[in-house]
Amino acid sequence: MLRRRVKRQLETLEEQEWRLRLSAALECCNSKHSRDQMQGINSLYEMFSKPDNKCTQSRVIREIGGLSVLVSLLNSKESSWNLRARALYTLWNLSALSDNKIILFEEGIAEVLLSISIPVEEGVGDRVLVGVLAIIQNISEYKFGRGERNPNQVHLYQIGVFQYVSKLMCHEDTFVRFLSCMTVANLAHNRLVRKMITTDGCESVLQQLPHFISDYLSRDQADSELFRGWLSLQPHVPLLSSEDEPIQIWSLFCVGEFCRLAVASSTTNDNYGSSSLGQIWHDLGLNEGVTPIRRLARSGNPVIAQMAQSVIDLLGVKEDVDMMLETKSSVGSDFISALSKGMYSDISFNCHGAVFPAHRIIIASRCPALAAMLSSGLAESTMKEIPVHFSKEVFGTFLQFLYSAATPDIDPSTALELLDCADMFDATDLKLHIEEFLWNFIEISNVCMILVAAQRHRCTRL
Repeated sequence: MLRRRVKRQLETLEEQEWRLRLSAALECCNSKHSRDQMQGINSLYEMFSKPDNKCTQSRVIREIGGLSVLVSLLNSKESSWNLRARALYTLWNLSALSDNKIILFEEGIAEVLLSISIPVEEGVGDRVLVGVLAIIQNISEYKFGRGERNPNQVHLYQIGVFQYVSKLMCHEDTFVRFLSCMTVANLAHNRLVRKMITTDGCESVLQQLPHFISDYLSRDQADSELFRGWLSLQPHVPLLSSEDEPIQIWSLFCVGEFCRLAVASSTTNDNYGSSSLGQIWHDLGLNEGVTPIRRLARSGNPVIAQMAQSVIDLLGVKEDVDMMLETKSSVGSDFISALSKGMYSDISFNCHGAVFPAHRIIIASRCPALAAMLSSGLAESTMKEIPVHFSKEVFGTFLQFLYSAATPDIDPSTALELLDCADMFDATDLKLHIEEFLWNFIEISNVCMILVAAQRHRCTRL
């Protein structure tokens, strides 16, 4: 007990010390004198460029509004490039920490980065561009360090991040190309973003991912610096479950390079940061374990199968050691087939003339509201065909979700009506999917309608 109390007191003293130091540095940054600003930003850069644990400093600077100050400095056209570059690299270090990514997005850092005119001075431009792309990549990751999904990927695509980085995938600088490819792969792994890419006719951009790998592997000496210093492998590991072959190849390449560095470090006692086998297994555990890699090892594409088998060999995964069940259940697709064919249906729903055959046992087990309706002695409990007032598109999506539990394919034009349907039938899981979808499409033109719907249906995430 005494030891814990002393530890808490020491942590409190450490936090107070950091609060004083960071407040003093930010006060200098807010000065109108460039020399004071440079002194302040240099202090912050030194504090956050060290490899030690930055969690306390990061939390304190968030609490005192430091991220907003840094973004403002970066966006200041009157400040020198030396000052703005220091702010850029400080934000790079801060954006690598999971708790800062969403806040930085909310501070408008993406728009600021896209508006930066890269200086043309030799040697300066590429360093600034690398800093810009590193922050963009950090805030664009599909999943963050603890496995939480990035809620801002659709917004990032809508403001032009995908288009910005796709133009840099053939850049002469290897690090610029690598970061651009990382951002493209992570954004394209998002299901909604992937649909937008197809709609916008940008699918060819994904082919640049294997092109980078080919160029990288054709060199006499690989640049292992690309794979050093990562705090987490979450920008890479979740992509192993992608359905796009270019992204599969990209993720296997990245994870494979991390594995090679980890094996090398274990034999030479070199410090490769996050490229340790322990970190790799930790991040695999936050996703689906080795199951996606095993699945890719059975791919019909020989390149993917060979790359996946190479990763399995590097990790030392044995055939008789399965981390989790690898068989893919077909129950959802079987139920959808029964729904579409109307096989053995014992009830139906009429949506303005469109009839949907269904099965009492399935809809009752999946939807408590329907279970109550069919067993409470109400008129519907004895009806063979129940009328519903929703459109056939909305009710069809609702039924498909009940039968498959798969992420629904939501149409923006009917999303609010689908929310009404999900709320009426108390389909909580479906409501959560719709909330996430609507969050990605909030605009000035529809914000009032979404706000009213969120209040009516108690959508706390909206």
